[in-house]
Amino acid sequence: MISSVAVEKLSPRELALMIWREEMFFDPTRGIKALALCLTFYLSGILLGLMSSAVLSLQGWAAWFWLVAFISTWSFLALFVFPFATRRDHADADRMMIRHGIPAFEYAALLKKIQQCNQTETQVPAWVESIFHPVPTLSSRLKKLEKASS
Repeated sequence: MISSVAVEKLSPRELALMIWREEMFFDPTRGIKALALCLTFYLSGILLGLMSSAVLSLQGWAAWFWLVAFISTWSFLALFVFPFATRRDHADADRMMIRHGIPAFEYAALLKKIQQCNQTETQVPAWVESIFHPVPTLSSRLKKLEKASS
């Protein structure tokens, strides 16, 4: 998603590149697929929690406490799984731009311009990015872009 501030500062070609990237890579059913994935993830967590409480022969409140603890841990696991998938999608989209003939320096300049418009962090520690940033930071995207273009 491009902010309205970024749209005002982009040239028509840069805006067309960003729209083309979104149209080519991110299909319209992506939101439905993400919702289905989350629902499957949590339902499987509930099922695993119920099965494990049965295996441990827990009953009554102990079974419910176990399920709550299990789902909390399962949800914490999602913090690592889902952002990883989103970062991978963005890296694939960036590589796709280079494969379709967009010069790497032009695309890197576009990413830097959007970064400046959004005023987000350009570089953070890897552990912070892996937990709190579903969209990769500019520095990690540029590193991957250099690898893809060489």
